[in-house]
Amino acid sequence: MPCKSKDKRLEYGRRYYREHKEKILAQQREYRRAHPEDRAKDAKRHRQRYKTSEYNAYMRAYYPKTKLQTKRRRDKIKIEVFMHYSNNKMECARCGYNNIDALCIDHVNNNGQYERNVLKLGGGHTFYSWLKNHGFPSGYQVLCYNCNHLKELKYLRNRGKGHLFVQQRI
Repeated sequence: MPCKSKDKRLEYGRRYYREHKEKILAQQREYRRAHPEDRAKDAKRHRQRYKTSEYNAYMRAYYPKTKLQTKRRRDKIKIEVFMHYSNNKMECARCGYNNIDALCIDHVNNNGQYERNVLKLGGGHTFYSWLKNHGFPSGYQVLCYNCNHLKELKYLRNRGKGHLFVQQRI
């Protein structure tokens, strides 16, 4: 019996896709392998679509709006992450600097490179989203870029890596 309401149809389609995702993607890959001419047709159709005045009008009207919405959503996640890791102060854990443009998330145990390699995470909003989606795991703090860099220099000096020329105030 077909679904009467649009919402139920959409929900059924989403659920079916989630349950059969691998099978559906395999069928799509097989079809594309068997019909390479469709790829050329699709490319031509897309190129023609992008040249239309309707598409250009849409992009002029809605793209800046969606770009702004995306930036707001990313900034909201960034603020949420920084507030969590700085105990609702949004300031550097060492010096107290509070300009959000100069703050960053620091790995307390200096294992950032390991995490990037194992988890295949980038930086910025991707990392902030990962922290939020995984329940704000421990092992992170908020530092300003200056304190973060000084921490890295101290870490490298203590491990004897390289020869660093850093002037210190006496």
